[in-house]
Amino acid sequence: MLLNNLKIGLRVLWKDKAHSLINIFGLCVGITCCILIALYVQDEWTFDKFHVNADNTYRAFVKEDWGDGEQFLNTTTAFPLGPVLKENFADVISEVRIVPKNTTVKIDDLQYSESLFLVGSDFFEMFSFTTLKGNSSKALLNQKATVITETMAYKYFGDKNPLGRTLEMQIGNEYEEFEV
Repeated sequence: MLLNNLKIGLRVLWKDKAHSLINIFGLCVGITCCILIALYVQDEWTFDKFHVNADNTYRAFVKEDWGDGEQFLNTTTAFPLGPVLKENFADVISEVRIVPKNTTVKIDDLQYSESLFLVGSDFFEMFSFTTLKGNSSKALLNQKATVITETMAYKYFGDKNPLGRTLEMQIGNEYEEFEV
């Protein structure tokens, strides 16, 4: 019975190729759209939810009005915005600024081009990233301190303990030493 229905279905598809192609293409596009929308919604609902304070963490953005109907939403905000929001709004408990930067990291005679983030000292209070070595609550109190991933620690120091070692990073035109 099932084999007979399959034969009849294939004969109908083969007989009317144009309609079959349109229907199959439409079905593929519909299923693809549904899957992509479901993946997008799932990503939006679960993005950074592993942080303890995820429900109370917000990202500031600026609405820029350049006149003549040119309005832009920009997530790159002015550097003083965080402290100003904290001073003027009682609901803002703490703030942290995160600045992405591409730089050169130098260790011994080797140089590496890296992407890094400059963050405020409250970073580990707001975000619950786990640290493998060292104390995350004291890690960023010193402005000449850095935190690196396990992959970067292996890349720069091999199997040796990276704590207390220094990396030279290019900030502006000069290299400055940062302690891991």
